[in-house]
Amino acid sequence: MAATDGGTHDSQRATRATKNVEVNGKGGRHPMTNATVPEQLLHAVQDRTTEMRRWLDSGNNSETLMAHLHDEPVDAAWLRTYQRLGRDLMSAVGNAQEQLPRRR
Repeated sequence: MAATDGGTHDSQRATRATKNVEVNGKGGRHPMTNATVPEQLLHAVQDRTTEMRRWLDSGNNSETLMAHLHDEPVDAAWLRTYQRLGRDLMSAVGNAQEQLPRRR
């Protein structure tokens, strides 16, 4: 089943938050204030979720995902994109979880 390899990589985004550092589109790094860290990390999770949803909505990526989940063969480029988007999302979630208060 063929699918498109749509979607963009994080480095192509104008701004993203990673581990308390804001990375702007020109490659500059600026420490974020503590007040903005949770919000920036939440936005990173939301951005990655939106990126995955938009990619799944394009072409026949949703149908290809169902085939993949049913252990049917899928295009290697499609699989790499799906895995990258999943890693990016899980990384953003992990970064946000690191900022949660520790339970005692």
